[in-house]
Amino acid sequence: MKILFDNKIFINQINGGPSVYFINLVKKFQEINCDTKISSKFHLSNALDDSGLSDTGSKIPFNSNLIRYNSLRKLLHKINNRRCNEEIENFKPDVLHTTYYENYTYSRNDNKFKKVVTIFDLINEKFNNTFYKEKKFSHKKKILNFADKIICISKNTKKDLLRFYDIDEKKICVIYLGYPEKKINLDKIFNFPYILYVGTRWKYKNFDKLLKAISISKTLKNNFNLIAFGGGKFDNYEKDLIKKYELKNIFQIDGDDTKLHSCYKYASLFVYPTKYEGFGLPILESFLYECPVACSNNSSLPEVAGDGAIYFDPDDPQDICNKIEKILISSEMREEFKNKSILQLKKFSWSKCAKETFEFYKS
Repeated sequence: MKILFDNKIFINQINGGPSVYFINLVKKFQEINCDTKISSKFHLSNALDDSGLSDTGSKIPFNSNLIRYNSLRKLLHKINNRRCNEEIENFKPDVLHTTYYENYTYSRNDNKFKKVVTIFDLINEKFNNTFYKEKKFSHKKKILNFADKIICISKNTKKDLLRFYDIDEKKICVIYLGYPEKKINLDKIFNFPYILYVGTRWKYKNFDKLLKAISISKTLKNNFNLIAFGGGKFDNYEKDLIKKYELKNIFQIDGDDTKLHSCYKYASLFVYPTKYEGFGLPILESFLYECPVACSNNSSLPEVAGDGAIYFDPDDPQDICNKIEKILISSEMREEFKNKSILQLKKFSWSKCAKETFEFYKS
């Protein structure tokens, strides 16, 4: 079987869960000698550069913030779309797995191969009346109609997809994501106890509620630091909140996967106050390094964390505070969650994800 991935996602993000997903699929397919490739031309993704995959095209050699300009992004997509059509002609795939919802589909001989798309979340649709002011769903509708089959990364994502779109449920298959299957020997970065937050902090990520929750507790304020990994430097709104809540021990850092994994390994707790996630890869990464997890009781998170995490109401800073304190204070509870998280982690792997995806292609 020949499988071709376009590279739309690698124009739309520098790093992120979807990039990691497609890179790991390609790696696993190539390990079993499946004829697999990513259509290559231009990309932004550091994840793609660091993947070890060959023939991934050229990284765009300018500040990635320029990609925010729609005219430039559209031009790059057109170039890559033309390249993908050429590779369809030459490679003759059995399956084309499109990696994002941009309004570029492939019409040349598209009756000769099957089209698959993965849906990661319905965040834009779910929060359209709050965080998102414009309805930009037409591209997604076209891709959903274009696709012969659809993969959802959680049961919750499938439920939301059926809620927002008129989709034949028979087209959909739920396939969970995986996690890095090998631990890295890591040095400790910080010599103080800390709570770890990972990723972007805007809008539905609910970081402001976490700051409020920490401010409630003298135990948390005085005895633990908060490390925000990734997501860029604190903006003025966040700085004002930190000042308002009189929080002294809060730091933002960036770094590669090695640095991130060190943060997981030595953290007292990973906290995930998000209002919505399509899956929640940081939970599995925390489990891998036996880091206790406190997270929101919503969307796909209970599917992923199972009995391995303590849950809170993300809209209630007092509840967030109480649950964080509860797990940090009790060594018995941390040990209990550690044992449950080890069992939960066995349900996921990139090998399992790739195997189920390959079987879905064959079907």
